[in-house]
Amino acid sequence: MNDENLQNGVKFSSERQPASRGRKPNRVKHLIEELDLSKDDVTAVFLTLIADKKEAELLAISQDVEEPMILRAYIAAMLKDFKKGDVTTVREMLTYIFGPNAQKVQLTSTVGIAPITPEEEAEFQKALAKIIPQIVYQNPEGDD
Repeated sequence: MNDENLQNGVKFSSERQPASRGRKPNRVKHLIEELDLSKDDVTAVFLTLIADKKEAELLAISQDVEEPMILRAYIAAMLKDFKKGDVTTVREMLTYIFGPNAQKVQLTSTVGIAPITPEEEAEFQKALAKIIPQIVYQNPEGDD
């Protein structure tokens, strides 16, 4: 809630929604699709910008009215972010080119089973070997 709504006691609800609901569309993605650029095209341009060009060159491209507007807008956004120490624009382009990072999830759990004795283990293994003939019972003590 903003301060005005907070003072008026207006709460956000299913009936009271903002005029522009939802996430704003990504303009760069929209323009890439509209211009029918392939992923290879975008990758080549991006790598050239990020690896080969110096700041002065990028600034010149962003101000050149002969360059495509999408390129000028992207470079301007990238330079603005860099000045703030932000890499959001570059990260979004990397996500577009290479896809999102795979999130690794590590799950651990304990099972509430009481430990069994070696004799019980041996008995279980023998019973299992009878049920599933492919399993060969191997007794670590060497006796059957």
